[in-house]
Amino acid sequence: MGRLDADGELTDAYTIAMEPAGEGQRGVWTFEAATVPCPRSGLHGYTVRVTPFHPDAPKAFLPGLITWADAGMKTTGR
Repeated sequence: MGRLDADGELTDAYTIAMEPAGEGQRGVWTFEAATVPCPRSGLHGYTVRVTPFHPDAPKAFLPGLITWADAGMKTTGR
């Protein structure tokens, strides 16, 4: 997440780790970021990137296991 520039693009972006909030039906998990700091006023935006994690994985970024969001879908907050 981060501040938005005049074109609606994220600037000074930073990451927030999400924590599991519980398991729903059919093994679907819900994750949340309970605290989202916005230290400055103005327009802010966010995007969500979900990546697999396992302590035995050879590296944290495995492109074959990541699904990228559609570029046409932009979500911004205020």
